[in-house]
Amino acid sequence: MNASLQPKPDAKRLPSGAEMIAANAYPAVMPKSEASRFIANLKSEETGKRAEETIAASRNVMRDAVEAYVRALDEASRKHDVSAMFAQAHEIRGLAETAGLGVAGRMANGLCLYFDALDGKPADKDTVRLHVEAIQRVVSGEDEGAIANVVAEELTSLVIRKRGETRALGLPG
Repeated sequence: MNASLQPKPDAKRLPSGAEMIAANAYPAVMPKSEASRFIANLKSEETGKRAEETIAASRNVMRDAVEAYVRALDEASRKHDVSAMFAQAHEIRGLAETAGLGVAGRMANGLCLYFDALDGKPADKDTVRLHVEAIQRVVSGEDEGAIANVVAEELTSLVIRKRGETRALGLPG
């Protein structure tokens, strides 16, 4: 076996084949004195301000990216391609908050949790469609504020209920 493929000492192998490595098993990236300065710099008000300015300057680009992911999510949902839908929803949930679309990110997170709970079982097309359309409405600006938050909460309740139905049938999830 190749040395790079051998399990690390404190590693745990998951059923998927991925390795979970304990934080203390990673080698130090820099000396402690340099790490202290680095962390202090990261926590500084100036660094925070520069990060906020950079994010604000890129917000339109990030929003465009979220819109592209939403279009791809819609296309994948029309084909009922769960793998592609999960991939797009995953991207949306990761970028939406930074793009100023936090509610869409919460909705996409709910959709990801729903797909996770399916464990290979077929997805309910109506549940998927409700999520996709709600995300589209938030990203397009049709729904915002309190209405969007209520829809996000209702979708979360739907996912919880669907996960409960899966368990009641004795299915994983």
